[in-house]
Amino acid sequence: MHTSSSIIGPESPIRRVVISSHILKSFQVIEEERLAVLGGDIKDEETLVNEVKEIKGIYSAGTFRIDFREWYEAVQSFKIRGLKYIGILHSHSYGRPIPSPLDTLRMSECPGEVWIIVSPKGIRAWTYDLQLREIDLVIV
Repeated sequence: MHTSSSIIGPESPIRRVVISSHILKSFQVIEEERLAVLGGDIKDEETLVNEVKEIKGIYSAGTFRIDFREWYEAVQSFKIRGLKYIGILHSHSYGRPIPSPLDTLRMSECPGEVWIIVSPKGIRAWTYDLQLREIDLVIV
């Protein structure tokens, strides 16, 4: 079995992410790009999202970037409370819920992160280990 070393830790490849509809509710109306940090637990090949912390994005040169200071503070607040860092909940204001080239670059820098992308055309989950791949998303 392939295992990946990531910022999340040496885990089995993530195959499925579970998130509540309540957590996603605030991201359903897409007017501008937003992002939040996901915290929860990882059990075998399944990731359970228990909490999100919305953080600011930075618009620069026509692109949307993560404010890494806020990201780091959110990750640390999860760790203090015994939660694991899972990844990013991100919205696209138009188009399909697939990673942009900039999203993919960011994902490749942090292998094993889960990115849940919400757009007017749907919701999908992604990760990057050896390559970008879609993972099963279960909304409960």
